[in-house]
Amino acid sequence: MSASLAATESRSPKKKVLVVTGDVLPLPGLPTTGAGMRAWGLAQGLRSRGHHVTMAMTRESAQSCGYQPDGRCEVFDQDCFQKLVEKQAPDVLVCQHWYLATLLREKYPNTVIDLHGPLILENLFRVGVDATYLFAQKLLAMSRADFFCCAGERQRNYFYAWLQMAGFDLRELPIQIFPYSLAPELPEHEYPDELSFVYGGVFLPWQNPTLGLRVLLEELDRTHRGRLNFFGGKHPWLEMSGNEFDKVCALLKSSAHATLFPMIGRAELIERYRKSSVAWDVMTHNCERGMAITSRTVEYLWAGLPVVYNDYAELSEHIRSHEAGWCVDPENEDQIRAVVHEVFARPDEVRRRGQNAQRLVRERFTWDKAIEPLHRFVCNPSVAVRFSRRPLMADPRMLTLSGRIFERIKRRLRNYPRAYQAAKQVVQSGRSGMRLLSGYQVPRESGRKAG
Repeated sequence: MSASLAATESRSPKKKVLVVTGDVLPLPGLPTTGAGMRAWGLAQGLRSRGHHVTMAMTRESAQSCGYQPDGRCEVFDQDCFQKLVEKQAPDVLVCQHWYLATLLREKYPNTVIDLHGPLILENLFRVGVDATYLFAQKLLAMSRADFFCCAGERQRNYFYAWLQMAGFDLRELPIQIFPYSLAPELPEHEYPDELSFVYGGVFLPWQNPTLGLRVLLEELDRTHRGRLNFFGGKHPWLEMSGNEFDKVCALLKSSAHATLFPMIGRAELIERYRKSSVAWDVMTHNCERGMAITSRTVEYLWAGLPVVYNDYAELSEHIRSHEAGWCVDPENEDQIRAVVHEVFARPDEVRRRGQNAQRLVRERFTWDKAIEPLHRFVCNPSVAVRFSRRPLMADPRMLTLSGRIFERIKRRLRNYPRAYQAAKQVVQSGRSGMRLLSGYQVPRESGRKAG
C-alpha cells in the first residue's frame, strides 16, 4: 500500500460490519465451499481496510462440519436471524447470497447482498426445486438491500434485469464487481518429482467434468505416467439429487493412476495444491457454467498451479492473457489430449505458466485490492435510488400472515427435495379438495409432472 493510500485509509471512517453466510467458513480444520470462501474474502478484505468485522454462519452449516461455537464466528438458526442482527447492531450488514435477506422481518439499514453466482440457474439442475417460489423470494430479498456486489462483468449484466424488477433505478448503479479474491500472501509452490494433476472442490449437479477427466485418465493409463489426485465430495449439507458424482467416482476407480480423496480441511488442501504440478478444471458448458466465476480455479492459480480450463468462461480471458494455463474446448477430445501431451513433454513450460498463475492473482485477485468498491460503500453508505419500493413481481402471499407462515415452512424444506415434493403434494391435494367441496370443477392435469 502506497503512503498516500495509507494516509487516506487512516482518515476513512471505520465501521462495524456483520458478514453472514449460509455455507461453511474456512476456519482451521474445516472443509469449505466456494460460497464460504467468498464470505471469508469479503470479511478479510474489509478487515484489511480497518473495519471491525464479525462473521456468522447458519447452524446447519456449522453442524454439517462438526464446528462447535468457540468465538471465532457466530452461529445462528435461520428463524433467529433477525435477533442476531439486532444483537450485533452493525453499521453495515453483508449477506453472502440473497436468500439470507429474506430471513429479515423488514429491511435493515445499509444492507449489502453479495450475489456470488446465479442461484436460480444453479437450481435448474436440482430436482424438485420450485423456480416460481425462488423468483418471488429473490425479488423480495433484493428489494431489502441498498448495495450489491458480484464476481464478474457477465454476472453483473445478468443481475441488471433482476435489479430492475426489484424496483431499482439503474441510472445510478447499486451493483459493483468484487472478484473472487484470496489473501495477498501467496503460498510458495513446490513441484513434485512425479507429474501430479489435481482436482478439488465440492461436486455439484450443474458441473459435469466427466469427458475431460476420461480423456486425462486415458492418457495417464496409456503412457503409465503421472497421477490424478481428486479431492472432492458432495455438498456438506445441501441435499442434491442425481447420480453424476457416482459416475465420476466409478471413472476414477477404474484407473490405476487416480486416487479419490474425501473432503479435507482447507489448510491441508492448499498444502496438496502447493505440491502438485497442474490443476485440472475442464467442465462441459451450460448456462450456469458460462456465467460462473469458478472459485476453485482462482484458488488453483493462487497456489501456483497452472490450470487446464474451459475456453468459454470469463476467467478464461484472464488465463489466456497471462498464459497462466491452457484453455480448451471441453467437448474437443483431440484438443484436450494435445494439452496433456504438452504437459508431459514440456515441464519447463508447466513451471513458467505456474509462475504466471501467481502473477495473475497478485495483479487481479487479492482481497486487499478487490474490496475497494465495497469498502467505499461501507465508509459512506447511501440509500439506493428506486422507482418502486416493492418488487414489480411481488408475490401477494408474502403480504399475509398465513402466507408468511407457509413460506417459512417452504424455506425450511427447500433444501430437501423429496420432503418438499411430498409437502407440496399434500398442499395441492388439500386445495383440490377444498375446490371440490366448494362446487368447483377441478381440471385434470394428465401427464403433468409436479414442480
